[in-house]
Amino acid sequence: MAPHVVNRPLALVRCPAGVGGQCFFQKHAAAGLISDRIKRIKDQEGEELIYIEDQGGLLTLVQAGVLEIHVWGSTVDDIERCNRIVFRPRSGGRREMGRREQGGARIARAPE
Repeated sequence: MAPHVVNRPLALVRCPAGVGGQCFFQKHAAAGLISDRIKRIKDQEGEELIYIEDQGGLLTLVQAGVLEIHVWGSTVDDIERCNRIVFRPRSGGRREMGRREQGGARIARAPE
């Protein structure tokens, strides 16, 4: 997982008390995520964004009660320019996939 999240701004879903407790969405650096392994960078508006540089940073996020990690499509070196896009086709369970979902599945399987 680390190669997909390292050096990218992150948005997090944190549940410090575990899945049964209260969870919250965190996009900006704030109290509760203070560690040398969790890095910060300012965006154009001056807001501090969160990112990690290695697997140790990923483990620190887990220890901080992070259950979901959402990556930006850009890296911290060039926040304003995407270099990755994610298509996530949604299936309605037992129903057949629609044309849009089938197209997304083909894109996901396309060789690089």
